[in-house]
Amino acid sequence: MKKIIIVALITIAIFSSGCLESIHANEGYTDTVIEKKFIDVSKEGSHYLLVTGKGTFEVDRPLLDTFNQSRNPDTVYSKIIEGKKYRLHHYGYRIDWLYEYPIVVDATKIEL
Repeated sequence: MKKIIIVALITIAIFSSGCLESIHANEGYTDTVIEKKFIDVSKEGSHYLLVTGKGTFEVDRPLLDTFNQSRNPDTVYSKIIEGKKYRLHHYGYRIDWLYEYPIVVDATKIEL
């Protein structure tokens, strides 16, 4: 009985934490101009961030997409140029209390 309660509590914690958001939840495309791009470095690691007129996005892999080398965040981030317009392919939701941003998996340059 104790094991069932522990498993239930862990399951509830995972689902309520929002960490499963990036498993292709809320897939979408946003056409926007990249106002600023920067790398946020902290003790927890580094994050590729894009600031746009339509919100902030993070360039990364979705949680269960770790072994898909066609979606390399280093490559996607490096090809983005500030001041240019892109169609961002992204997953996830904005979660304020977790400081999470939608995850960009691809960026295609489009005309202004």
